[in-house]
Amino acid sequence: MGKKSEIREVLSRIIWSDNNLKNYELIIRDGRSTRSIKLESVNKILSDRLIIGNEEEAKVIPLHRIISILRNGEIIWQRRSV
Repeated sequence: MGKKSEIREVLSRIIWSDNNLKNYELIIRDGRSTRSIKLESVNKILSDRLIIGNEEEAKVIPLHRIISILRNGEIIWQRRSV
């Protein structure tokens, strides 16, 4: 399984199985630093990217920029090559 499909599968499982998305954060690479995005702000998961925000202010986050997923501050998934 490729890294993109692995992260997409993990995100889909979380979204379909847990109603409390506010407990989850995505840590993404943003240039040379990292930043956190609440999973509840994700509107759509596509094959290679996330869409965040509404249509007027939509932001695209490529899946390869996600380095970890946290639930209540604990890492539940982390990219192998961070």
